[in-house]
Amino acid sequence: MVAAQCDHGINHPRRNRNLYDLLFYERTGLWTSWTDFPPLEEKVTGWTREHPVIWNIGIGPTASFVKTLTRILFKRTKDLYYGPSDHIIRVDPSNAAAAGSCTGPRWLALEVLMEVSRTLEIPLPDQELKQLAEEQSYYGYGTISDSLMLKAFGWRFLEFFEADPSTSLDLDYSSQPEYSQVQRMIRDAQKGKRFLLLVENLHFPISPSILVLVMWKRPSPFNNRWLISTTSKDVYNNATTHKKRGLTMHNLSEANTTLCDIGPECYYCLPFDDLLERDWAVLTKEALRDATRSIYNVLQQQGDEEFWLHATQHCLYYSILFHPLQGAAVSAASSVSSDELVRCWVAEGLLSSLTSPFDTPPGTDKKQRNHYRRSAFEAGKIVIEALQQYSLLPAYPDSDPTNSSLLWTSGSSSQDAVTGLSKLAKDVPRLKQFKLSDAAKNDRLRWVSFMNDDGRHVSWDWRDDRSAEFVRGETTISTLILRGCSDISGFSFDKVLNHHLRVLDLSYTMIDSLPPWLSLLLNLLLLSLRGCSKLNKLSPTPLNPSAGDETSTLAHLGNLQVLDMNGVPLIELSQQDGNNKRNLHYLDLSGSRVITLPSEFFNEMTSLEELILSNCSNLNELPPSLAKLTNLLILHVEGTQIIYLSEDVFKELQRLRTLKLINNKLLLSLPVSFSKASSLKEFHIYNCIRLRLQILFELLPPHLEDLYIKAWEGLEDIEIHGHPNLTTFSLSGPSIQYLSLRGCRKLKTVNFSDNTIALKAVNLSETAIEEVPPTLPNLTQLRMLLLLNVPCLKRFPWHKLARFPKVFCFDHSAADDSQYLKMFKQQKICADEKQHTEKATNTAQINVNDSRIFYSFNANAVNKLVKEGQFLHSFNIHVKPCSIRVKEPQYKNVELCANITRTSTYDDVRYSEAVSTVSMMKLQPRQRHVEMSAMDRYPRGLRQLLSVTQSIFLRDDAFVICLTDLNSSLMSLEECQLQNCHEMKVVLRMNSEGPHEVWGEIQGPGLSPLKILQASSLTNLLSFVEPSDLSKCKLISLKLLQHIHLENCPRLEKMFPCGLSLPALESLVILFCTNLKTIFYQKPEYKVAPSPLPNIQRIYLQELPQLQHIHDDVMFSFEAPKWESLFVRGCQSFQRLPLLRKEYLKSEVKVSGERVWWQKLRWIPEQRNYYLPVPPPEFASCKKGVVIKTYLR
Repeated sequence: MVAAQCDHGINHPRRNRNLYDLLFYERTGLWTSWTDFPPLEEKVTGWTREHPVIWNIGIGPTASFVKTLTRILFKRTKDLYYGPSDHIIRVDPSNAAAAGSCTGPRWLALEVLMEVSRTLEIPLPDQELKQLAEEQSYYGYGTISDSLMLKAFGWRFLEFFEADPSTSLDLDYSSQPEYSQVQRMIRDAQKGKRFLLLVENLHFPISPSILVLVMWKRPSPFNNRWLISTTSKDVYNNATTHKKRGLTMHNLSEANTTLCDIGPECYYCLPFDDLLERDWAVLTKEALRDATRSIYNVLQQQGDEEFWLHATQHCLYYSILFHPLQGAAVSAASSVSSDELVRCWVAEGLLSSLTSPFDTPPGTDKKQRNHYRRSAFEAGKIVIEALQQYSLLPAYPDSDPTNSSLLWTSGSSSQDAVTGLSKLAKDVPRLKQFKLSDAAKNDRLRWVSFMNDDGRHVSWDWRDDRSAEFVRGETTISTLILRGCSDISGFSFDKVLNHHLRVLDLSYTMIDSLPPWLSLLLNLLLLSLRGCSKLNKLSPTPLNPSAGDETSTLAHLGNLQVLDMNGVPLIELSQQDGNNKRNLHYLDLSGSRVITLPSEFFNEMTSLEELILSNCSNLNELPPSLAKLTNLLILHVEGTQIIYLSEDVFKELQRLRTLKLINNKLLLSLPVSFSKASSLKEFHIYNCIRLRLQILFELLPPHLEDLYIKAWEGLEDIEIHGHPNLTTFSLSGPSIQYLSLRGCRKLKTVNFSDNTIALKAVNLSETAIEEVPPTLPNLTQLRMLLLLNVPCLKRFPWHKLARFPKVFCFDHSAADDSQYLKMFKQQKICADEKQHTEKATNTAQINVNDSRIFYSFNANAVNKLVKEGQFLHSFNIHVKPCSIRVKEPQYKNVELCANITRTSTYDDVRYSEAVSTVSMMKLQPRQRHVEMSAMDRYPRGLRQLLSVTQSIFLRDDAFVICLTDLNSSLMSLEECQLQNCHEMKVVLRMNSEGPHEVWGEIQGPGLSPLKILQASSLTNLLSFVEPSDLSKCKLISLKLLQHIHLENCPRLEKMFPCGLSLPALESLVILFCTNLKTIFYQKPEYKVAPSPLPNIQRIYLQELPQLQHIHDDVMFSFEAPKWESLFVRGCQSFQRLPLLRKEYLKSEVKVSGERVWWQKLRWIPEQRNYYLPVPPPEFASCKKGVVIKTYLR
């Protein structure tokens, strides 16, 4: 109990160290109280002096005290070695919690980069870098893409990660430098400066080499110290494997190899096996203060920090009463639940929602006092969670009345952890029963426990405001724990029983009736009889039954607040057992064998808030007095033989918040008054096999928020439509086949257990669902999943899918129309039909407002769902904001220049009235189709999806500059249509180097399957195809491209680089591009494709007033043996037809143009025979200014 002396002077029977013993503190030159000595001062000094990198993995197998140790080490290291001018870098990769070991290091590297940049005041090259990282982490479930890492670090950094092989095909890969600009700036700015790096809560292994590359600085005791705090020892052990395995260092320069060559000095793990008594005392004290700060941050309105320190400390000390002492055998009695412990704290007066934990304001009525008790219990849950988080308490199991064996198992395993409680319990003062008779000592005892026959006490001098409670010469024990005692018949109760006793725990003892002396404990607040398996009746049989004046022992306990009889096999309960219970607010009768309860049993329990009737296997009805429990908040009825509930019971239970009906196999129905339970928020219904559930769903109270269903055999359909407040829905059970929650507009969360294996169709349309659990689409029998009009659904677990339903409809805004309802009902009609083998017939119809939902559609998902799994061979995906969705195009012919009012440079044609010579083809969506309109944000997250997309329609876009910026490896794209893409400057950007080697394999162009490309109204388009490096271009090709149609691109200057060949191109249509000067453009470093158009058949050129020639090299000879026709209108500057190679020419090319154009055409004599002029008819007008409304075909 050394730590217990730190603040409140708890008596210690073994040591007499004075609280005010002083030690000389060398750093300050002052004599200091030993409890105020800087924590772990000597050890920290030694560790940091010798080791530049310290790994803090906590104490013991569960990494105990890791949070507090991190704070202490960081503070002491900073105080010892660093001044205000040095740079402190503190990162916590908690955002990568959902990521695996592959993406976790990326998160950490990015966090360190941004934090180093901030401390060195280096501007990031992209101010959206952090936002993009957070965006990708959320929508991609913790992942960070290769493209973002390229932008942040350069291409060299990807060598240290498991990068997607296709990343090197991206044009960004070749355009990024070896190391990013910000890294080079960090390298220059950090020279001569000192750094302290703290990495907290590291939950994935990482090699220090990565941190060296990010900071561009090796760790050193003099100017670069690291403190790495992990969440488990396994993280550290796995990190050391990187040291043994090594990282890929090929292609690194010699200087970089030396920089990243990490030695054993970077893997020093702190030893904590030699901590002294003083170290443990200070560590416990510091952890207690950390826990207090955490509690205060949540409950600061209910007391100041000092108040919560006082309350939390006493809660910790109190818990010693229930902790198994060293060497004690583990039993069911050893496993106290967290709820039991908190109730003891509240009963003892350690917690309250008031400014003082011990007093209730005068004048408060009964309802207010109930509120205070409930608030104190909720505060206790926060306190126990904080004490566990900071390793002061073990992980107690939650209270589970249905499974006491689970409590035993969980509780025993939690005792293995190194906790502050386990250290305090080692030195707790021991106590023998015979010493209770020592009156001189009795008045100093406060909390006494003989749990499992191991006596101990936690007591101290109560001074200050509480001294009035102690009367010299009287025992002042307020808590007595006899839990698990083998024999209490000889216990000296006469020495300890007094009016101060608040808590009495007789659980797991062998008593067979309540002792008469219990009736003397008039101020008892908590009585636990849990697990008293011999207790069949509460009072012994009276000697004279005919007298009739015997009073139940429990009837005298009028102040009792908690009565726990879980696991007590009572045969009967009398009316007197329920009398005088106006202060009772918790009653657990689980495991009793009573058949009925007295009709007025609950009459005097008007303050009862929680009633547990679990596994009462003989109970066949609830008494009418249940309606008297007007303050009841929780009702748990399980394993009974109840058939009906009284008709008006729910009208009276107006404060009822939680109802649990579990395994009541004879229950036929709930009363109509169930719909009147206006305060009911949480409803559990499990395995009530005779209950007519669909009628029950129609009676669901309107304010219900959480619904938990465990289905039973025979229950196949669940339909809950339009519930106004349902927020959470959880389902388990192997029999359910059809589930519809359509129209539950506040439904945010749905949970499905692994045993819902029969589900065939699920409709979650018109809900507020935020996330689909991955277990749902992975269900083996699921055929249909409808998610229509689900505007709150922001992300989808594509990366966790191993299969996919045959019909999947997902729309952010569309209503659940009759078409889908009909499909949903047809699933029921066909339920008995034979299940077909899953083939490539699955259909996904997806209309979303935000493309980021596809961030999790990664390369693994592509392989599992499309390439290998064959579950998603057909999809139709629309990514459009709602504003665009209203004017959805229906694949009509594109009306040329419908909104153009500008006058053409060719004066006799106006765009507003002109008609094109050739209409665009009517493209129908391919089997895997994506249609996009990005008017509100850039369409991020589509990279992997587009890699398997066969057709793309991009319309009404305000962000995309180049189509291949979305993904330069469009390996499956066959058809593409672009319309009204206002910011697009280049349609296709292709690798300047042509085909190249990627990880040992030769990769061809990413657009090789493309067959049809149509574009119109790209108002800012400058070039149709460009090489990735504008200064050079090797031979590149679009091998399968057959048709190109381009309209109304007024700023277009050029079409193709001269190194591009289009071996399959049959038709080329270019219309109304008023600034186009050439089709094949040439630069000095560009290679020239020898045969760019070997398969061309038709070329249409209309309203290209500045077009001068088809190829910059006017003497270039085309190989075009299949060329049939050339149509020219409004191209007054186009005065020279291309040269053709005679040896490949099979027939003359028919050329159609205006009469004026024919007059200006300049011929090369030998080429006249290759072209066949087709002039307009004689009656065609030659006048300028005539509006041409049609052209002769």
